[in-house]
This record gives sequence, C-alpha cells and structure tokens, in this order.
Amino acid sequence: MEMTIVVIWMSVLLTSTLSGVLGMGGGVILMFSLLSVLPVRDAMVLHGLVQLVANGARALTHREHIWWRCTGWYAFGCGIAITCLASINWLPDRRAVYLLGGVIPLLQFTPIKQLQLDIARRSHALVCGGLITAGQISAGAAGPLLDAFFSQTGKGRYGIIATKSTTQVLSHLIKVTYFAVLGSHWLSNHGKTGLQGVTNDWTANTILADSSGAMILVGSLVFAVAGTRFGTRILARISEQRFARFSRLLLIALSAYSFSKLMSW
Repeated sequence: MEMTIVVIWMSVLLTSTLSGVLGMGGGVILMFSLLSVLPVRDAMVLHGLVQLVANGARALTHREHIWWRCTGWYAFGCGIAITCLASINWLPDRRAVYLLGGVIPLLQFTPIKQLQLDIARRSHALVCGGLITAGQISAGAAGPLLDAFFSQTGKGRYGIIATKSTTQVLSHLIKVTYFAVLGSHWLSNHGKTGLQGVTNDWTANTILADSSGAMILVGSLVFAVAGTRFGTRILARISEQRFARFSRLLLIALSAYSFSKLMSW
C-alpha cells in the first residue's frame, strides 16, 4: 500500500515537472502510471484532479501570456463533445485508453499539420474543444493532439504553455465531473451486467475508496504544484530549438509505450 502511494506521488511530481517544461506529455505519462495501480474510473478522476491543479498553477504563473480570445469558443466545443458522449454513456476500458494513447501522439507526424490548424481562429478553437474533450474522456489525456492546434500560432513557448494550461483547466474539470457523475450512474444502473471489459475496469477494488484516499489526493495535489514550479524554472533555461526537439522525441516515446501495453494486454 505504502509503495503504491509513493509511486502515485512520484509520478505526479515528475509528470507535472515535464508538463511545466514542454506543456504536454506529462498528462499522458501520468495516465499510464495511474492505470498500473488503479481501475479506469479512479485513474481518470485522480488524473483529472491532479491535472486540474497543475494546469491551474501553470496558467496562474503565466497568466499575462494567456490568449483569452480563443477560450470561449474552445469551451463551446467542449460542451458539444460532452453532450454527445454522455448521451451514449461512453465509458472507456483500458484497451481504449492504450489504443488512443498510442494514436494521439502520432497525429503530430501525419498531414494534420497541413490543415494549418490555429486555435486563435474561432472555428478551429471550437473544433479543438470538441476533439480534446472527446480525447480526454476516452484516453485520459490528449495533449499531443492539442499541440497540433498551437503549431501554427507563430508565438513563443510562454504563450503556448499558458493558453494550453487554461484550456486544460476547463477540460479536466469536465472530465472529473463526467467520470464522477456518469460513472456512478452507470454502475448503479448496470452493476456487473454491462460490457465485461468495461465492468472489470470500473468495478475493481481501489485504494481510493479506503482511508488512504484522502492522503493520496492531498499529496498528489501538493506534488502537482511543486512539479509545476520546478518545470517553470527549467523552461526558462531551454531554447526554443530544444523545446521543439524534446517535444518530438517525447511524442514518439509515448506512442511506442502505449502500443506495447496494448499488445501485451
């Protein structure tokens, strides 16, 4: 039990630091780490709460760099996506998480860049909100996909990280609410009579349900803020060129790991 708590806390610290530097990737890695010790529903909720705090801290730190014009349309897109998913009671299992976790990072290496996606454009911000919310509900994190909407902005890394963090505060808040509310509703109505793969992932015993749950949550939120501060300090020391190169390498590594987990499942 103690080792599981340490694994969760260290994962939160390291991935929050990574996201503080690159503005992406940390959320995907944290999702994979949590899935190794928690069932899907609790991994999604804890992941959402941690990312909510970490992104909130980053957004607050870099608030003067946030591009506010696009956030309203992004929120509208989030609303459309969550309405569609809730209408079909969509609850992913581990296979869905690993599959999408492998596909999403690879989108950066496809012709998607030729679409000239730019979150500063209203229609693109709307589509971005919908896709990112659907991706987060299905895979837990969708940072690499979000990055595609920032690649054509022509602005610096501080503005990118600040605005990404702001949009993710909204998306993770939606995710936590979705799984906490819809997850409870689905289990109360279907119990162990639903889809077998989903049921196993959603009814497994979890340490979040016992007395350790509060300690895990509080510790995770503290380490999320600490990691964000560490990442901000590192960000100030790297160049734009290294920022881009590290981002590409991380995407490849994330995709490879996710597909390896999917194949071994």
